Amino acid sequence: MFGRIFIGKPAGDVFWNCFRFGLESVSIQVWFLLLLISSRWMYAFQSFSLPEIMLFTDWFSLSFLPVFFIPFFLFPLRSLFSFHSTTGSLI
Repeated sequence: MFGRIFIGKPAGDVFWNCFRFGLESVSIQVWFLLLLISSRWMYAFQSFSLPEIMLFTDWFSLSFLPVFFIPFFLFPLRSLFSFHSTTGSLI
């Protein structure tokens, strides 16, 4: 995977490709966890009491809040590290 990313690429493209692959893997993990938690939601409504469900939702919102906001802070980094594709100079 890394050989395909690094060979013949400017530094900005290498950074963006690594960031994109990392972002895709994070989004796949988040969707998998959301699927897992949604299946637990159905189980939670059947067997848990209301205070336990409220504790579960508080844990869910606090644990995943940073994951949803991280991409919004990292996207401006692409403009800082992007290079012109033909000259290799900073834009």
